[in-house]
Amino acid sequence: MKKPLSKGDRYLMIAVIALAAASALLPIVTYLQRVDFNPANKAERKIIDPLDRSEQKTVRRFPSFRPSEQVTPASEVDKTMTGSVMSNGKGLPGAGKGEGEIGDGRGQPFPKPVFALRDVVGGMAMIEDASGYWFVEKGSLLPDGSRLVSIGRGAGTWQLTTSSGDIIDMRR
Repeated sequence: MKKPLSKGDRYLMIAVIALAAASALLPIVTYLQRVDFNPANKAERKIIDPLDRSEQKTVRRFPSFRPSEQVTPASEVDKTMTGSVMSNGKGLPGAGKGEGEIGDGRGQPFPKPVFALRDVVGGMAMIEDASGYWFVEKGSLLPDGSRLVSIGRGAGTWQLTTSSGDIIDMRR
């Protein structure tokens, strides 16, 4: 015959069953009842911007540096139209400017990608091109295919010297 449970054992068994039931129901209750307990506290909180950009009025025109209308085009660019074939042979493939008499078009220069120096911080230069802003350091590859040789001050402003011999001044 089975011995009846003592009062302490009954309380312990009831507590274990209640704890098991609460543990089983807790995920269901939290899933079904998504309530913000303190919505008033959330409304009172303010996000503080450490840079205080409240007065900032920025309108970005892309790209922000436009080529000047006054700059004369490079004289070595061949302006021969190649979209039509004429009876005198001009406009045929290979009739454009080339290296020597061949006329294979290899001497035709392509325009370099345009980029501008925006800032210099901690030995790194921030440049801007058509795809965005980039940080470069000495030896980095630049958008025009050359490498950055040096970052220095000249004529009162920062300048980049590239491996192709170009000197890029800072633009604001």
